[in-house]
Amino acid sequence: MHLISEIDQFVHFNEHKFHFRRGEKIITEYSYKYSPDEFAAFAAKAGFNFVRMWTDEAGLFGVFYFVTASE
Repeated sequence: MHLISEIDQFVHFNEHKFHFRRGEKIITEYSYKYSPDEFAAFAAKAGFNFVRMWTDEAGLFGVFYFVTASE
């Protein structure tokens, strides 16, 4: 997903100032699809332990609950 600036503009965020030219694109999201087992394994490599998952009836979307490995 991305946003495209419709005009030349400056955007201020805290003490930072960003310049976007008309037509300039910024990427706002990368989307990756994993099976529940793949996602749990990926999270485990980052130090998280899988606790529980909730899904819709079709199993297309999931909310995962992880804890840090130290818990």
